[in-house]
Amino acid sequence: MADSTPDLGRFNVVVVGRPGCGGATLVRAVFGTEAVATGRSRTVASGVEYYAHPDGMLGVYRLVECELQQEEAGAPAAEDAPLTNLAQIAAHSRDQALSEQVHAAWYLVRWGDPEPNPGQLRFVRRLAEVLPVVFVVTAVPANLAGHPDQRAVQFARFIEAQLLPISPSNSVMLTNARIDIGDPVPLHGLAELASATFAVAPEAARRAQAAARLAQRQHRGRSIPLSSLRLRAPNWQQDALPLRAAARSYWSKFRHRGDG
Repeated sequence: MADSTPDLGRFNVVVVGRPGCGGATLVRAVFGTEAVATGRSRTVASGVEYYAHPDGMLGVYRLVECELQQEEAGAPAAEDAPLTNLAQIAAHSRDQALSEQVHAAWYLVRWGDPEPNPGQLRFVRRLAEVLPVVFVVTAVPANLAGHPDQRAVQFARFIEAQLLPISPSNSVMLTNARIDIGDPVPLHGLAELASATFAVAPEAARRAQAAARLAQRQHRGRSIPLSSLRLRAPNWQQDALPLRAAARSYWSKFRHRGDG
């Protein structure tokens, strides 16, 4: 594993959610590393922090104190500034090597929190214009077989009925990444989340080419929203091989840890 690490590059994920949504715990469970706890933190823009793990395999962008509130008529949403800054960071990263790009975003909602309001749903739609978004519900109760509580399943169906542009295929991921002694809910949904996250990562390569085409058109005086471009990148599968190798390595490490 150590010998292959330099060839895999860094996987950069954006984690968005209210305080206490379980982002650090989820990152540790899926990637097997304490990126947020042990990584070098730096503020890369107003409202956006970046944590780079010392092993060079993972980077986490976190939107700081992102107030996801329902918009008031005629007033700008509180999350606009961090999201705008993140969009600029993601756009700039597309000119870099694949390992330096921002690959995917997790939008986290903790089970038991109020259901997303219109402002939050708008935020998810805007975030999806910037990056592939995986919608994750954390701390979901489950039976001993790992099957999520049916109330959580119904909540997921409600979110999916909003037709948000979430990946993969408008699916909500139900997870639990922590076992509490007093209330032993089994770990579940982590393998599915890992697979979904790495499955949408090749979108970074497609968007990189789309951004290049957009820049060319804007240079000619024609401005086209990035979200409207549906371009095919013939080389994206080859470009994404390091990320797929990372997915296999991370998942293998997670399975072996679980068997022990």
